[in-house]
Amino acid sequence: MSTQSGIIQAPSASGIRELGHFSVYAYGDNIPFDPARVGLFTGFLSIAGLITGLVFGLIRPFFWVVILFPCLIGIIHGLAGRKLVRQIVVRHLAGLSIACLVSATLSLTLTHYITYLFAQQKIVTDMGISGKFYQKIAHDYDVHLANKDKSTQVNEAMRFFEANPDLLTRARVQSFPDYLNYLYNHGMNIGFSADKPLVKLGAMGTGIYLILEVLLAAILPLIIFRSEINHPFCNWCGSWKTKQTFGPFTNKEEVLKVLEDGELKIFEYVEVAGPNDIFVSFHTCSRCQNKSPVDVTIHPVDPRTKEASADIVSRMTYPEKAYTSLHLACCVTQTSSESGIQRIRVQKQK
Repeated sequence: MSTQSGIIQAPSASGIRELGHFSVYAYGDNIPFDPARVGLFTGFLSIAGLITGLVFGLIRPFFWVVILFPCLIGIIHGLAGRKLVRQIVVRHLAGLSIACLVSATLSLTLTHYITYLFAQQKIVTDMGISGKFYQKIAHDYDVHLANKDKSTQVNEAMRFFEANPDLLTRARVQSFPDYLNYLYNHGMNIGFSADKPLVKLGAMGTGIYLILEVLLAAILPLIIFRSEINHPFCNWCGSWKTKQTFGPFTNKEEVLKVLEDGELKIFEYVEVAGPNDIFVSFHTCSRCQNKSPVDVTIHPVDPRTKEASADIVSRMTYPEKAYTSLHLACCVTQTSSESGIQRIRVQKQK
């Protein structure tokens, strides 16, 4: 092989020059669980959970769209924590699951707690001018019921509750756990108005829905975070790898087979991508360069832009010693200062 005017010429008699044989590994590695990073990330994501809990807690007593709002909470958490995943470097999926579950639980618990406070205020309002006094009587209703020597006001309150048993049940709620128990036993009203519900869930339906809310709010950010942690990572120096895409190259099946087998040779580069051509991306560490493994992803052509598609045909990991050969295979050479990479054309001899 000889070079002339920046062009590598490949002998045509014997095909294309081989660049070496390398062991190819399945993409991915065993990621250790780091309690400190997971704890820090969970703390930051919990702040987002408290904020969304406060906002949606103020909304829920007046307007609540079933399923949609828990999903919206999850998406907000995902967008809020997306950059934190990269900055704190949390890559363990179980650790992220814990953080998402904690933030979702905090958010929805605060949402229901604020709803409980509104419900308590509404009970007092519904019982009229003596609402506060009636509420105190309801809290000790059994004691007053057994007491035969009652004042006139207490007797009035007891008669009021005899005529309004539903208000008595609601007024006896003294704490947030009591409210959740009431909600579970009496069922949730689903609709745009509490007075005219579209659907009234039973005890089992209410329990399932409350669990479903938390799961939806936790799963959606986890999906967003998973796309971030799938980005190649350098275990040598603990930093995210950078991506460089080369191509297009012809003979899609051949390029794919060569890269998967590890028997590298120079690929044929073309100027304009065709529908059956292919792009190759290298994920390398900007700090370690050729001292850490190279993650390789293969992309089809995007029919609209004629550039590399975001879809991945195949992905694999090459050992660090294949760094130079991989770049040569893609018609790329390092500059003499090792400060960057430049493309050189391949031209077959006639």
